[in-house]
Amino acid sequence: MSINTNRDGTITMISDADHTVTQTLAAGTTADQIATAYTTFQQSWPLAFFQAQYQAKLDAFFDANFDLKAFIRAGSSTTVTGTNVGNFLATITNNYRTLRAQITAATTVAQVQAVNINSGWPANP
Repeated sequence: MSINTNRDGTITMISDADHTVTQTLAAGTTADQIATAYTTFQQSWPLAFFQAQYQAKLDAFFDANFDLKAFIRAGSSTTVTGTNVGNFLATITNNYRTLRAQITAATTVAQVQAVNINSGWPANP
């Protein structure tokens, strides 16, 4: 982790593993407050890191497997119906949002790692 003192007097802690994971402390933060914040940050950044990693995996899985144009082009008049497309999209949307909520709500790395991003997806109709 790196710690930067900013021009405005604030202090920013940055995770070495994921530079998007930061914490900024107010100007005038005491040494004891910095030490406490440092300890908390060291303990909490892995969760944020894994949440970001699993969200990226979920997005990549979604992008690689659900292409509405390809679904429509490959379908037939019996598979690409309003009902089938509507149910298919509703299931995909619900599953994506549910998995995303599970990742966001996780309070430990183990809970994030327990989210199975490959489950609950429908087969193409």
